[in-house]
Amino acid sequence: MSGGTAPFFSLKLLNPEDGNNPTYYIGKDLSRATDEVNFYEQVKNSSVSRDALGGLCDFLFPYLGILKTKEEGAAADEEVDLLVLQNLHDGKEKLRLIDIKVGEKTASANWQGKSRLRAFKQRMFDQITNSRVEGYRLEGFDGSPAALNSMETFMESMSEDKSSKTSKKSRRLLYQSLTGDQILQHLLDLHIGPEETSETYGVDEYLEIIMHEILQLLAKLSISCHRVKVPQKWIGSSLAIGFDSGALPLRSKTEDEIRKTAIVKIFDWGRSELNNTITMQELSDAEIADRKRFWDDYRHGINTISWIASKKYFNRFCCEQWDTVTFTIYDFDALSKDDFMCEKTIALKDTRRTELALSRKNGKDGGSLSFSIEWNPALECARLRGSWKVHIYEGKNLPNKDVSLVKNGATSDPYVMVKAKSNNQKFSFDQMTSVIQENTNPVWNETLSIPTAASSDHCEIALECAGLDRSTSKKGLYMCQYNGTIASETLDEWVTRIKSSTMQEG
Repeated sequence: MSGGTAPFFSLKLLNPEDGNNPTYYIGKDLSRATDEVNFYEQVKNSSVSRDALGGLCDFLFPYLGILKTKEEGAAADEEVDLLVLQNLHDGKEKLRLIDIKVGEKTASANWQGKSRLRAFKQRMFDQITNSRVEGYRLEGFDGSPAALNSMETFMESMSEDKSSKTSKKSRRLLYQSLTGDQILQHLLDLHIGPEETSETYGVDEYLEIIMHEILQLLAKLSISCHRVKVPQKWIGSSLAIGFDSGALPLRSKTEDEIRKTAIVKIFDWGRSELNNTITMQELSDAEIADRKRFWDDYRHGINTISWIASKKYFNRFCCEQWDTVTFTIYDFDALSKDDFMCEKTIALKDTRRTELALSRKNGKDGGSLSFSIEWNPALECARLRGSWKVHIYEGKNLPNKDVSLVKNGATSDPYVMVKAKSNNQKFSFDQMTSVIQENTNPVWNETLSIPTAASSDHCEIALECAGLDRSTSKKGLYMCQYNGTIASETLDEWVTRIKSSTMQEG
């Protein structure tokens, strides 16, 4: 099985315990993971790991140890040594998983085998990615949605070299420039995916439960990071967030069962050190200060993605009444900011298929867009009243923005950004269609959803369940500021910041 630079092997448990499936574990080639063994072995020692990590232990992959075995189909005398870890694909129809590399700096000179030159090159690379902006970047995306795939296909088509190596580079370039808001937008994009039936949860019902759980887990992770008494130095470590995007759960499944399938895990310990109260006593003052700097950097990245997730859930799943919807068409550009093409804002209401005239910024004709809007009530969802289904059919006579060398003329690579707004409650969130290459008369035939909440307080409930406290005497969540200081916030302060920032950042 593929898995980054290290090969993974499928394993089958002969005698599954604790209700696990036979495929609950997976094997990672030890020869390509020797720099992680000590970390995992220390974590297995519960007294050491609890002293060092406390509640963070709940966010680590279950690790059994090292398995010496024979690969199926290989020579009889050939054996492999494998790290036995939890298999995130187990029980999933199609795993959607994002790999977020945490930290503004993902390299440290002369640390765990990293040379000064290689560390310098990596730091220069960090500066041109989202690591510099928000303290993390998207490193990988398994089971990515159709909209993101269309962007990847576009970037690959721009290159004359069609090799897999070039494709991987163009994909990484796209991923690592995405902001946290964009990352989570794509994570929650199931508008081209499993079909809803009367026997399954609706797409928005399912995504709301998954995101509600992910929000709680990220908040718990952030809190746990700040409760760790011993600073850690985890360079290039990653955060995994995911769920099953291949099938909607049957209505016979309970919400608790669905919640258990959401994934929030920390991993990748190749350049990480596990410190505890005993090992810290052996470090010099300069070494301790170094650990504190990197630990503050790590916590800042986790805090930021937790904050973005709070805003994302609040904007998408907490609005009780949407007022308007804006259709904005952009021309996708691989290496620069996407060009605005045209747009139109209308009232959000039931609308039969209509051809809407669009305008450019200068007020000139921007072509037209065919769409329809239909209200769909939620069946059995305690937190949603229903969803507005916005169907995007096609565009006609859209503006030319690019010069096509292939077609020797002007063209565009359009996609539609659908943005819902509520002026009274200051909610705003958007989602996008796929990119259509070199076409000013594109056909999308895609349906996007605008969920409507039964109540606006479910974001606060999720954060309170995660451990945030309303009292000023017991502040539950901490935000690591850019100037290096650490300031704590109550639940009320946290939610107030979400509400006050949504419109300006939307």
